[in-house]
Amino acid sequence: ISQMVTSTAEVVDALFAAANDSNAVVIRCIITSLKQIGNRDSNLVMRRGVHLLRETSIQAPQRVIIFEVLAEIITENNLVLDEAVALSLTSSAAATFVAKPEREELQQAASLVMVAAGARSMDTVIAELLKHFEAGVIPHDFVIKTLGELASRNAAAFVPRLKEVFYRVLPVLAMLKADKTKEAFASALASFAEAVRGLQPESGEQPVAEVSPTAFQSEASTAFDVLAAQWLTCRQTPLRLGTALALGQLSFLVSSTHLDSHLPKLTAALLGLYSKDGAAATVAVSEALSLVLAQAHTTACPSLDGLTLSVSVGCFNALTEAGSGAKGRNEILRCFETLCSRDSEQVAVFLLQKLESKEAKGQWAALLILRHVVTRLDHKFEKQRKWLVAGIRPLALEMDLEVRKALAQLIIAMASQGYLELEGGRSLVQFVVAQCAMQSDTEAAKGSSKQKDEVTSRDLRSVCEELLHLMTTNIPRMDKVLWPYLLELLLLPAYTTALGSVCQSISNLLVRKTEQ
Repeated sequence: ISQMVTSTAEVVDALFAAANDSNAVVIRCIITSLKQIGNRDSNLVMRRGVHLLRETSIQAPQRVIIFEVLAEIITENNLVLDEAVALSLTSSAAATFVAKPEREELQQAASLVMVAAGARSMDTVIAELLKHFEAGVIPHDFVIKTLGELASRNAAAFVPRLKEVFYRVLPVLAMLKADKTKEAFASALASFAEAVRGLQPESGEQPVAEVSPTAFQSEASTAFDVLAAQWLTCRQTPLRLGTALALGQLSFLVSSTHLDSHLPKLTAALLGLYSKDGAAATVAVSEALSLVLAQAHTTACPSLDGLTLSVSVGCFNALTEAGSGAKGRNEILRCFETLCSRDSEQVAVFLLQKLESKEAKGQWAALLILRHVVTRLDHKFEKQRKWLVAGIRPLALEMDLEVRKALAQLIIAMASQGYLELEGGRSLVQFVVAQCAMQSDTEAAKGSSKQKDEVTSRDLRSVCEELLHLMTTNIPRMDKVLWPYLLELLLLPAYTTALGSVCQSISNLLVRKTEQ
């Protein structure tokens, strides 16, 4: 690089030639320099890089850097490639997928540059990839992975060409033997369907015909049948979970009749994965189940009516499993949201029964679900409001702090929806005040460490103080519930240690009354 050079092209060539240096610092400097030149003269760096990729003498480490630099230049500059450059680049990248010996880092870099090029040259990239779908030949995993990435990164350009992609992909499904290859195809199919779903307009608007879900019903049904019948029951966990997600996405494309015919067996199979694959599968299975249930509800599948209880049981059990994590919990809550949209009464009865159990984890899960559905679907519970208030009142006597915290959070959700104005509502206010009067536990007072997610009495007291503050500042409809009831609680000796919180809340009420 230090030798005298006479043009920018020679600088670029020298930098690319030095890209096989073993020193990581040198490599970083080379990459930075190439990107800086590329941002000023994109076409020059692209032409020189593409030219070098055709040279057989260029080693794998250099090829990785060339691909990565070109991909970043294309992306950062939103570059429209010359047709000849695009053809040469995509041809070199696709050839890398099948080159021997295989190097995953190099294949990944080649895939990266094809996805980048696809942003403005989608036709060229897809045409090159589809060349590898020859009759009787299974394409390389990175071919189908790259198609999936193209769909994910640039749905608007990819979906109009999805018919042609399906035409090449579907005949291959029956030929696949290796689980790793099946995983790649399942992931790509999920990306294809998700891309279509992401292009749909807001409700009430008509979708564009060529990207409408109905345009792909036949192809999606074929893929759906293969995955549901053969891949979902395979032995390998990664493939099972990838298949579940693909089926969840594909359910958006198949017809209502087709989905309805599969729904009982499909939901049973998905629920079975909870017990088969354990907590590690919760996120994938719950996301798939949430997508399937939402689509079945949207398209009014009749068989969904008979599945409410079995799905509620399966999802509830998964929610109580340790290690489900926040994302897994959120997907399960979405499942219950869909079930409540369909049959709120049956779900309410099921959850109230769980509240009557003496298992703290079950009570916590039921309270969490109720909080979610009450917040989002209050209109569905008009007939069950009194049941719900009566059903949660006995939990005020529970000793488990996690259950008490979940109860307090449900109470504030109910407060904003008017539940506390019903008979028994004041007893729930009293529960919140009682937690504000709690003495801090010994461990917390001494400053000793606690387990992650463990609820202490100090945590609970802090939460309830905040909830009481919200009731008196942000929920005007609570005035008639709290006034003058808080004055009565203020006089009770048991709540002396809550004096500060209660007095502040009374002050908040008086300020609001004065303003009115």
